Amino acid sequence: MPPLSHSTDFDLETNQFLRRCQVQPRAYQQRIIRQTLENFARESTTDSPRTASIVIESPTGSGKTLMGLAIAAMIQKQTAARIDWVAMRRNLLTQAAEENRRRGFGGEIEFISMFERNPPEVDRLINLATARQ
Repeated sequence: MPPLSHSTDFDLETNQFLRRCQVQPRAYQQRIIRQTLENFARESTTDSPRTASIVIESPTGSGKTLMGLAIAAMIQKQTAARIDWVAMRRNLLTQAAEENRRRGFGGEIEFISMFERNPPEVDRLINLATARQ
């Protein structure tokens, strides 16, 4: 898998991508998306161990699905990574898949139950959790 690049126009590229997907992120969402992508970009250029998972823990209604889909799509766009999206409940998987289609993020993400006995092999795993889940 190619490394995730971190260009000098990183924020501009991120904001343009989000606008194309009809997303106007709140300041904290922009910060989380940027920091996560920066961490993956930094990791790919150092000898540090590879991080395969993303966990975004935030209250209900804070936009975790939107942030996760944006992160997944941007990582996949730059690296062709295989990405799985896991959740404890099927309705959350359906919601994420529908949001991915509706917004046009373009991510080819496999949505699987957290309880899958034989999950596929992936490069990145996304799990969104609320504080009370």
